[in-house]
Amino acid sequence: MGQVGAGLGGTDRFGWLQRGDSPETTAWLEEQRRLWATHSPQWTLSDAFTRWLDVFTSFDEFSAPVARGSRTFFTLREGSVVRLLVDDERGQRVLLQAGAPDVTTGNLIEDWVPSPAGTRLTVQRWSGDTLRLLVLDVETGQETRPPLPLDRLASVAWVSDDRLYLTGRVPGLAEDDGGDAVLALPATGDEPPEPVLGAVLGDTTETELSGSPDGRWVVAVCTSGLSARGQTWLCDTRRTDWRRLPHLKFVTK
Repeated sequence: MGQVGAGLGGTDRFGWLQRGDSPETTAWLEEQRRLWATHSPQWTLSDAFTRWLDVFTSFDEFSAPVARGSRTFFTLREGSVVRLLVDDERGQRVLLQAGAPDVTTGNLIEDWVPSPAGTRLTVQRWSGDTLRLLVLDVETGQETRPPLPLDRLASVAWVSDDRLYLTGRVPGLAEDDGGDAVLALPATGDEPPEPVLGAVLGDTTETELSGSPDGRWVVAVCTSGLSARGQTWLCDTRRTDWRRLPHLKFVTK
């Protein structure tokens, strides 16, 4: 596939992968999944490599703070221990801690998102080989609903302090075509997630969410495989009204 960039011509040997819905791309993705399933169980970490990795990554690090309501959230990493903290009128305190001197324990925090008013917080956390989404009450630090098992990292956007959207192939709740769906999840109780936007590009759909700080607007960017062109959907969460946005085109004169 011939291309021109920065005034230079060239050929992209893998340009055909940008056609995410083509039989060739689908077959290629299936082969990658097969190779992963075949070989990944045989991979092991030696004790020496694990110790080296622990030393190499053992340094103090703060995340960028996120302000919601009267609270500010951030993580502090000290060596292999990660603490999720909140700073509010009660001072600075630890909401959750993960990690241990042995980094092979799988006790890790992957992602966290505070609600619009900062009263609740989602945390995606590994425990052994299982990834779960937790919803915490920030005031008490207690979980407000049972943990939700995930088959991979989800994208999260809060709609209000009582409701959130997440993406992914949640076990037992995935769409028939197997792609990412957008699911609505109550922050309290034990009701399961409900789909609000299906896997719009089929079984290779991958979706990322971003939301406005007040939860009014949520954007879902859907891609398929390695395609350079996907779909963008905008939701007015007050009406649960999803609308597909038109493609933006670059115009040169």
